[in-house]
Amino acid sequence: MKICIITSQLLSHEKIGGFGSMSKQLAVALQEEGHEVVVLMPKRKSFHKTSQLPEAISIIEVEKTQIWKLHIYKSIDADIYHSQNQTIISSFAQIAEPNKKHIVTCRDPRNFKDWKNEFIHATWRRRFKIPLNYLTEESKLAYWAVQKADAVGVPAKFLIPKVKKMYALQKEAVFLPNIEDIPSIPPPKSPTITVLWVGRMAKRKYPEHFIELAADFPQVQFQLLGKAEEEKRWQYLNQLASKYPNVEMLGYKDKFKDIDFFDYFNKAQILINTSTREGLPLTFIEAAARGCAILSASNPDSFASNYGYWAKDRDFKKGLQSLLENEDWRKKGELAHSYAYQHYRKEIAVRKHLEIYHHLMNSME
Repeated sequence: MKICIITSQLLSHEKIGGFGSMSKQLAVALQEEGHEVVVLMPKRKSFHKTSQLPEAISIIEVEKTQIWKLHIYKSIDADIYHSQNQTIISSFAQIAEPNKKHIVTCRDPRNFKDWKNEFIHATWRRRFKIPLNYLTEESKLAYWAVQKADAVGVPAKFLIPKVKKMYALQKEAVFLPNIEDIPSIPPPKSPTITVLWVGRMAKRKYPEHFIELAADFPQVQFQLLGKAEEEKRWQYLNQLASKYPNVEMLGYKDKFKDIDFFDYFNKAQILINTSTREGLPLTFIEAAARGCAILSASNPDSFASNYGYWAKDRDFKKGLQSLLENEDWRKKGELAHSYAYQHYRKEIAVRKHLEIYHHLMNSME
């Protein structure tokens, strides 16, 4: 098959996040399975194609003022157009190629309450971008793209009813798990209790709440992996972290290029997520794959309540104490690994994608 992956971003030093990581993971996995893969994405000034993907995978960047030009999508001539989140680009691909098959994976569908949360818990610079993001992801065109897609996917089971309600779907969304390389046995943990925070250090993710926990747990090592989009915020977080000798700012690491990326997950006992809102963070799966317990204020697919501690009252101190008591993190981490291995390991997740592709292709015959 020839598969076109439509994405808003690819993981790089300039743009970090689960959407870009999963888009790259899926593209590479499908190419390894012998399929022809094209990645279609909006052009970004800071993005450089070099070494982003294997040479066999084409990357087509479209100027944002050109996305309505249908010949772009026709020239790709893919069998399947698979959007990694709903966007207006998804709708133009469907209009240009009505006889081809179209899938939209709603990675983080946001209703009004979610967008309100985004706006309230954001820097002013970020707030100015939210209206454009909303129009791109939740405009009438994007809504139509989800409704008219031949299949709708979600990376987490709790999103199935949410997506059906948001887009008034007549059919059920399909669970399409994120793809992760998962060892069959969890790695041995560091003798020093280490907790990890991973991600984009946006205001709504509140890494400062993680940093401030260090004062109450001097015997625990706190590590932050990631970066802030704004230099001013990055400096603020570094200054805050410098107050605590047991906090380490690791900076950004690329999971596809930096060989030590997973070393931090391998050694850590607990992943802490302090965000005010989440879909299903890719970091949950990356951490669970390495036997980390999950401490989080969000509880997608019961990850925190089943495999760690659900801090629904945002009392992370109480949650961390609970997981450290009697080494409860060890049992929860083992359960997390078992669940991730069963549902998200590469061969399972890729097969789920290929099954839906083949089903759609067979329906054309």
